[in-house]
Amino acid sequence: MRNIAIHTTDFSALGMLTTILATLCFFATVLGLVNNDLYMDGEWVNAQWLGQDFMTLVAAIPTLVYSSWMAIRKRSLKWELVLGGTLFYLVYVYTFYVFDATFTLLYFLHLPIFSISLLCLFVVFHHMLNARNDYAYRNRFSLYLIIVFLLMIAVMLGSLWMRDLVNHLIVPDYFSETPDGQPPLVIYSLDLGIIIPMMVIAALLLFQNHSLGLIMTGVMLVMTALIGFALMAMSASLYFKGLHPSTLLILLWSLIGLAGFLLSIVYLRRLEVFPRMVDQTDLK
Repeated sequence: MRNIAIHTTDFSALGMLTTILATLCFFATVLGLVNNDLYMDGEWVNAQWLGQDFMTLVAAIPTLVYSSWMAIRKRSLKWELVLGGTLFYLVYVYTFYVFDATFTLLYFLHLPIFSISLLCLFVVFHHMLNARNDYAYRNRFSLYLIIVFLLMIAVMLGSLWMRDLVNHLIVPDYFSETPDGQPPLVIYSLDLGIIIPMMVIAALLLFQNHSLGLIMTGVMLVMTALIGFALMAMSASLYFKGLHPSTLLILLWSLIGLAGFLLSIVYLRRLEVFPRMVDQTDLK
């Protein structure tokens, strides 16, 4: 007789993990803000860590706590998309702290944040893809606007990063706009290998009215809004420290963050979710 593995769509245990995650994020960001010298990556990078910690503290952590409560306790399917986007943001951000930052005491906070965020993201995606829900989005204008937004960001980032990488191969003595002149490969690898493909796939599936596209779009919009605001805060931190960041980049990240935020609200308000009743034959 075969032992059949247990399959469940209940993820109430996620509440404990997100509580631990929010607590770790709180202590890590507060320590980074109170004493920015804990980071040892130079004045330019430390200023960016400062802005990123600030935005994580004031935006990502409250969003994580509230969306987790709404998704787990109130069974809100829309807030589950927000939770997924927030977790994706944390995975993205703390990848830099774990793999790109100089080793300091904060590593022992950043590593579990990265690990727990990734685990929670897997759990949330598993739950959304196995929850037997039907999705519908009937407003064609905002749907096409979101598709254009996702593709525009994908094309913009892809062209900027590829141009910089190709120039390093074909232009003698070429330097990236980084303190050491080298391309930021962690950023480029994450964006070119994960973020951009997911945006393109989400846009294409959304155009085809595919349920996976509707799920991915909600997650990517929330994540894009948080990252846009984080980049805006990082640029502002550079400015206030007198490091003269590009004014164009500050404006660009601000617009991306604001657009992602507004489109997230529009999308989640107009997205229709129809929970399916559990088929009793599945329980036999």
